[in-house]
Amino acid sequence: MFFIGGVMQGRKVFDRFRQVVTCRRCGQYAALEAFMTYTYFMFFFIPLFKWGKQYFVRSTCCGTVWQIPREKGEAIARGEPVELTDADLTPTGDFRPIRRCAHCGCTVEESFSYCPNCGSPLS
Repeated sequence: MFFIGGVMQGRKVFDRFRQVVTCRRCGQYAALEAFMTYTYFMFFFIPLFKWGKQYFVRSTCCGTVWQIPREKGEAIARGEPVELTDADLTPTGDFRPIRRCAHCGCTVEESFSYCPNCGSPLS
């Protein structure tokens, strides 16, 4: 007799949730898409139980991922209407705002003094 089982990582996207916002990182108009990550035990390819659930949203403009509170994530998973605020979004990973030229909107690096696209001085 042999045993087929193990511990796996899973991800579930909540297609019913979309919230339109101005992205805190890049300043673009974008939608937030919600998803959940979890760990589960599988026995003979049947998932038996889940643990370690975490809830996140991803910005459609620049792909930045923010973690959201568990209560709001569970409400999204149940299909309830949820309005996320800036206080609900906790950055994950290296979070630095993207710098843009005030004149043309081009993305520029922090070390630049002038915009490489239009030549305007950067403040």
